[in-house]
Amino acid sequence: MNNEHIDELFQLLEEYELSIASLYETFASVLPETKDAWMVFAEEERLHAKWMNRLYAYVKDGKIQRGQTKITTQSTKIAIDYIEN
Repeated sequence: MNNEHIDELFQLLEEYELSIASLYETFASVLPETKDAWMVFAEEERLHAKWMNRLYAYVKDGKIQRGQTKITTQSTKIAIDYIEN
């Protein structure tokens, strides 16, 4: 996977986590009896997005080496589209 694809993949993984957070916030608004739990879940997804951002910085700085992954930009885009639409 070249650097351009790595850049896009990390951006998409962060976006994916934020999309899930938004979905959980929607659940919180339509399921008031479990709102607190859904908001906790949403905050955890936002934390995951921050971790993706930090992990990407480590890769870019050479602090960790990028390896092979089965995760593709295409599959991540499909997952985001599925959540958002």
